[in-house]
Amino acid sequence: MLSLQACTPPTLNVTLVQIGGEEEFDACPGVGRMAALPGSDAPLEVRARPEFDAPVTGYVDPGAFVWMCELTDDRAWHGVLYSHREDDRIPCEVSSPIAERQDYSGPCQQGWVPDETIVLFAD
Repeated sequence: MLSLQACTPPTLNVTLVQIGGEEEFDACPGVGRMAALPGSDAPLEVRARPEFDAPVTGYVDPGAFVWMCELTDDRAWHGVLYSHREDDRIPCEVSSPIAERQDYSGPCQQGWVPDETIVLFAD
């Protein structure tokens, strides 16, 4: 008799990006533009946690806009939200205040990028 077992996909140890926490400011306080690494125009890696050995969960092209929502205490990593829309808009639903600090659960992808790969565009 053949037995089938349910397969559970492995889960990543992920640090979710936090948004909000201010009643008077946007849920994510800044917009950044991804910067190309020296000598490369390859897509930039987005990681599951603010660590270089964390799994890569996505890629963002140099020049793409991202919401800058969180910064690690050592200022080395940014928690970002991004979308792969063709029109450069990032419809992540964080451009108005959210009073309570919370994990992001909107329509955009999220993850962590090193500080040297992002340039503040607007705050």
